[in-house]
Amino acid sequence: MQNIQNPKGHYVEFGVYEGKSINEIGVFRNGVRLADWRDFAATDGSVVRLVDSAVADDILEFQVFDSF
Repeated sequence: MQNIQNPKGHYVEFGVYEGKSINEIGVFRNGVRLADWRDFAATDGSVVRLVDSAVADDILEFQVFDSF
């Protein structure tokens, strides 16, 4: 599953509601993969919290992986 969001202001939290499991998500800002715990935290299965807020025109991409 891929989810792309484009914030219109300064945002730190983003909802990812596709039922992800912790540690099964890739987060990208403007095409650059962010490092878990250094750049973002995803601890509850539905919200991703960025360390540095996203600003207008940033493109955030969330890739949720399934366990097999």
